[in-house]
Amino acid sequence: MAVPMMKKLKESYGDTFKVKHSIMDSGYDIEDNYNYTVNEFHAQPIIAYNKRNSYAPPEELNEKLHQICSMGYELVYWGKDGDYLKFRCPHVLGKVDCPHGSIWCSSSNYGYCLK
Repeated sequence: MAVPMMKKLKESYGDTFKVKHSIMDSGYDIEDNYNYTVNEFHAQPIIAYNKRNSYAPPEELNEKLHQICSMGYELVYWGKDGDYLKFRCPHVLGKVDCPHGSIWCSSSNYGYCLK
């Protein structure tokens, strides 16, 4: 129902005011609503995430889409290296107590590093 409502808004008011944000609850979390908001209003859609029909995150990412090590611990952001973001082993940095230590992911004392 969001797209027909947004079309009606645009027909009724035209360019008399500028829409900057389109805020909706999770019931409106479908691609059409994002696309219409961006393409027709040139606005920022703010729509709560709805887990229905969701899929498992890609390998090496957790459910928050953050990088993880092979043991499943979230890697720690460690700055930039040129044009790349750098993430390091959370065990080496003292953030988690991995039962395998850093040996599981890397033979280096620096620990596993992902760019």
